[in-house]
Order: sequence, then structure tokens, then C-alpha cells
Amino acid sequence: MTAADRVPLDKYQAMSEDELYEELGLRLLGSGPGMTPDDRREARGFGRDWFHNQYDRLRHGICLHPRLQSHRKDGGSDILVDAGAIYGIAGQVVDDPVQAAIVGVLAMRIGLTVFCAGVSPEEPPGGASGS
Repeated sequence: MTAADRVPLDKYQAMSEDELYEELGLRLLGSGPGMTPDDRREARGFGRDWFHNQYDRLRHGICLHPRLQSHRKDGGSDILVDAGAIYGIAGQVVDDPVQAAIVGVLAMRIGLTVFCAGVSPEEPPGGASGS
């Protein structure tokens, strides 16, 4: 991710969880003029499903990154700084900078202790069975 790809994290930090999932779904599905409330509801569900389906892959890509390992040990206190650290790492896991920002904020809302619980380099994403 380059500096030109940076997105305003404070915008996503201020959004509700539903708004984050909706924004994520809109990025994944595409959006345009004429979006109806039903389309937005569908986008929200799609974004939520995508996040949950990618959860193990995201956790492994983010939690095992050396930069986050040291950040977690330091116990960073400012959620926006933490989301920024995760955003930089998430940009290596997902291609879209907005998706990376949303993933960073969602991970911080979950809390790194919970988000990264049980993540191990020995355990592949999806568990030992790969599911």
C-alpha cells in the first residue's frame, strides 16, 4: 500500500459496526446511484458474511505479522493508532485500502486479545482440518 492509497481511518472509526459492514459490502459488491435501502441491507449482510468467512485468514495474516506482535507487547493505548497499525498490516492481507481500513477498525472493536486468541504459526487458517 502506498501513501496515495491511505484512507482516513477516523471516518471508519466513527462508523457503527453495521455501517462498517455495509461499507465493506459496498466495496466488495460495487455501488452506484440508485442504491435502495434493500441494496444497502444486502451489502451489509454481504460485508458481514465476507468478514466472518475471511476471519481465520485475516487473523493469521494480521496477528502473526512481526509489527503487530511487538505492538501488542507494547499495549498501545490509542485505538486509532492501533487501527492504523492493523490497517498497514491488513493492506498486505487484502488488496483494497478501504477494506484494509475497515478490517483494522473491526479488529480493534473486537479487541486484539480476542481477535488474535489462539492464532499460532503452527495452526493453518481454518484450523487443523483446513475448514
